[in-house]
Amino acid sequence: MALTPEQLEKLTRLKHLQSFGARVEDIVTDLQGQIDDINEGIIKGVKVNGTALTPTGNVVDVLMTMEKKATADAGYASSYVFKANGVAVGDTINIAKDWLLTGVEKGTVTAADKAAGGKFENDDDFAVGDKYIDFSFNVKAGSAETTTHIYLNVQDLVDAYLAGNGLALDSSTNTFSVVIDSSNANGLSVGANGIALGLATDSAAGAMSAADHTQFTADSAKLADISDEANKTTVTTEGSGAIEIDGTSKAVVYIATDAEVTEMLDDVLPAPSNG
Repeated sequence: MALTPEQLEKLTRLKHLQSFGARVEDIVTDLQGQIDDINEGIIKGVKVNGTALTPTGNVVDVLMTMEKKATADAGYASSYVFKANGVAVGDTINIAKDWLLTGVEKGTVTAADKAAGGKFENDDDFAVGDKYIDFSFNVKAGSAETTTHIYLNVQDLVDAYLAGNGLALDSSTNTFSVVIDSSNANGLSVGANGIALGLATDSAAGAMSAADHTQFTADSAKLADISDEANKTTVTTEGSGAIEIDGTSKAVVYIATDAEVTEMLDDVLPAPSNG
């Protein structure tokens, strides 16, 4: 609780000042204990493998890098070192030369290769003309270094294919193509864009267009009404009772002539008279 202005004007005794000093001493002692605890855990410096790093602006920046040595350690293909802020730390990482792939080449087996001293001497897996891939490896035999080769026959990686029905294989270009029977193609053809079926014309066979199909359907309905072996018929002369069948006139009904009608009437009915 805060004192009033009147209370603040009152005088104090020495024992009051003594108690104030004792309280201040207790506070200072407590603060010193806290500071000591902080000092016990505070980091006062940073070292990398014994090498002290200098802080900048109360910050220590540890830059770790891996660098390849310009010249590899003796007996190794390449050597690498870790560095902290440019200072080498830890052991060197060495890449061994033993069975290190040093080169890849392609080639073709020649007669010389099969001769004594050639690459494929007495190797029945390779024949003259075969293509191969040559893998070169660096190997170590004790302290000595040498190069060994592994040859891969490319023929072993390739399956031979033959042309079946409807296909042709051009061995010079290794390309397949579709074969069309020209004697019975009926408009079928093949080109760069694929297999095509042309439309039929008056002079060539082929596919039927939609319009032709519609007309054919209509004509088929008409043809369906014509009996088998039906012939072309036309009227020879209107009212004659005869028709032409394939150009030959045939009587369908026989019509009596005027003379025949008069004769029939004379037989049935007597001739008229004035009596």
